[in-house]
Amino acid sequence: MIIGQILVSLSVTICTFIDGAMIGKNLGPEAIAAFGLSLSVVTLFSAVGGTVAAGVQVVIGHAVGSGDRDELNQAFSTSVILCIILSLLSLVGTLAFLNPLVSFLGAEPGSLVEVHTRQYLIGFALGCPAFIAFMIINPFYLILGKQSVVLMATLIMSITDIIGDIANVFVFHGGSFGMSLASSVSYVAAFLYLIAFFPGIKDRVSFAVKGFNATLVKALLVAGSAFALNQICRVFFSVFANRVVISAGGDELLAAFTISKNVYIIFQSAGLGIAAATLLITGVIWGERNRASIEEILRAVFRYSLIINLAIIVVVELSAGVLCKAFLKGNVEILEASVTCLRIYILGTVLFSVNSSLRSFYQGIGKMALSQGLCVLQMVVIPVALLLGVLYMFNGNPVLLWSSLVIAEVVTFGIILLICIIKNKRVMRLHKALVLGALEDSDNEPYVFHIRSEADAVSASREIFDIYKKTFPGGRNSMKMALCVEEIGMNYIRFGREKKSSEMEVRFLISGERLRLECRDDGSVFDPCEYMKEPHAGVTEESDGRYIGLYLVFNIASDIKYINVMGLNSLIIEMEERQ
Repeated sequence: MIIGQILVSLSVTICTFIDGAMIGKNLGPEAIAAFGLSLSVVTLFSAVGGTVAAGVQVVIGHAVGSGDRDELNQAFSTSVILCIILSLLSLVGTLAFLNPLVSFLGAEPGSLVEVHTRQYLIGFALGCPAFIAFMIINPFYLILGKQSVVLMATLIMSITDIIGDIANVFVFHGGSFGMSLASSVSYVAAFLYLIAFFPGIKDRVSFAVKGFNATLVKALLVAGSAFALNQICRVFFSVFANRVVISAGGDELLAAFTISKNVYIIFQSAGLGIAAATLLITGVIWGERNRASIEEILRAVFRYSLIINLAIIVVVELSAGVLCKAFLKGNVEILEASVTCLRIYILGTVLFSVNSSLRSFYQGIGKMALSQGLCVLQMVVIPVALLLGVLYMFNGNPVLLWSSLVIAEVVTFGIILLICIIKNKRVMRLHKALVLGALEDSDNEPYVFHIRSEADAVSASREIFDIYKKTFPGGRNSMKMALCVEEIGMNYIRFGREKKSSEMEVRFLISGERLRLECRDDGSVFDPCEYMKEPHAGVTEESDGRYIGLYLVFNIASDIKYINVMGLNSLIIEMEERQ
């Protein structure tokens, strides 16, 4: 999931990189400065779709984690309708309030920068509906195991944008408007590709107008509010930082900052991808109430943030000059300033990845106030304070300006650690401390079994029988639970397993008098709940014994739910001890 999310994030930012490089090379310093100003509005656009998309990841993560297929369908229907409404409002609003937007961004009235900014925003606004729709819909494809479709859609987006930019520069000569229009066309192409593959997931999620749920809208917006706040903070800080840079060194320093920022954004994709995967998977694990996996998520965050971003730092430090030259030719002073900025700025990527992922983690486990508070600190309060300090105490020294952006990430992580010390009131391992007591009040940890053979299925069945008898000495369901495990495990090994390296994970959880079996595998897609609804399902002459065990399980259990999550079959079996 991390690899997929990084590639998705990278593909989107590559479009921005290409636009910036083509504009800087062919339209001049004023155009690249205008492009830097316009990115604030692009960020605001992404806040609209991203807020819903982030809320979708949390809500559908909880739904698939708990096996609630009805909630999954409601979330999809609500998201699609909300997507249409927000897309139209964003398009109309941007065009209607274009002049105030350009003024707010800081473009000097009557300047070439203002002209280019206006042109770029008009072209980009035309692709706003497809841009927002792509963001909102793709989490469903990711969580339902269609990562390859999303990756191909983003690849199409990048290729279409490259072709459009080249055509604009060498054929149509459409200026900044043509560059942003090429991006808009690429968003439309990516979205249409995504829609074309909807039949591949319609058996796992369905759309219905009557599925729109106003209460779910509130849940989506609340769950995604941290992302909205993040984007608003990014817009505010971007506008503020641009003004500080202009005050410190004028349009030339702004152009250098814009160049380095556009290169940085590409490599920032690693941190954003890790954060996005953290949010999505945390939602699923939180829905499962799985404490051990919650801690494992944090270990993975540190592991991948360190490995991936250290490699990125080495690459950028060695190639900073080449990367910045892609945006500008001729002006040596601007190029040197941009290289210096990039080499300093990139040092903050490791902690940017960690801090952003921790915010996503807290969002996924429902600690919204903490997530939002960290967002404001990381994106606004700390960097703004440091930039102001450099501007007024050190006369806007460029090296110190860039260094303050790295220091801001260090200070943010230090504050997170301080919060953990205060909240936990004791010294503990980092991944345990950062959980901040999540799921401490939940039920006992589940017993986990891995079934790779028929012998494993029998062994798991016997162990669950023994666990049950110890927990409920006079209980009547020990044999029933053991039978469920053995029959489901045997069915998987004999009929559903596709690769010898594959396995079924079975988790047995006792919650008071409620018994729960969770069976998950990556074998053939099969929904037993739908099968059992068919006429004469179960034991028939044509069934060749394949579904006899399934028929027995359905007659034993009080509740059975099936959902496909991230390409995995997930079957949840529950019963009461008192029955």
